[in-house]
Amino acid sequence: MRCDTQTIVLSPSRYWLFLLLVLSGAIVEARESEGVLPVREKQVMTTLGTGIHLGECMVYCDEEIWIKENIILYQARSPWPDEEMFPDIRQEIPLDDATAQTIWNQVDPAVFPGLPARTGQPDADDRGMEWLVYGDHNGQVRIEFPAGEPPASVAQLHALLRALRLRLSRKLRPDLR
Repeated sequence: MRCDTQTIVLSPSRYWLFLLLVLSGAIVEARESEGVLPVREKQVMTTLGTGIHLGECMVYCDEEIWIKENIILYQARSPWPDEEMFPDIRQEIPLDDATAQTIWNQVDPAVFPGLPARTGQPDADDRGMEWLVYGDHNGQVRIEFPAGEPPASVAQLHALLRALRLRLSRKLRPDLR
């Protein structure tokens, strides 16, 4: 193959290979749109997340957990400049089936779209701001509220997730051991 500013010259064998690739892509695309081949659907996993942000603090001001099926991702970040003493924490932990079932039984996907994005003035509260996220194939809903004051319709779910986050905090954060 030679390439300059004007032309691209392909050898005969490369020309036929190029033509075959272009036509095969066009055929598959046309067959999918005709319904002959199944259209591949995006698979989106349901996700739950909760966390807390403590505006003016010294150690681990942001802490969160994310749950996807039976896996928890725990994260804690510290603004403290000593990375050795207070490193950022990120750990995946398997969630036992009983706990996962208890949590997912509290989830009502129909509740989330109707919730306000923010209740009260969570960022002005000295106790910090908590948040709860629910995401599925319809998108993601995030609500923010003053620490410990979730909307009533998700209060039980939040209590379970908060207790789980606090339990992991005590286990994983070096300042709480």
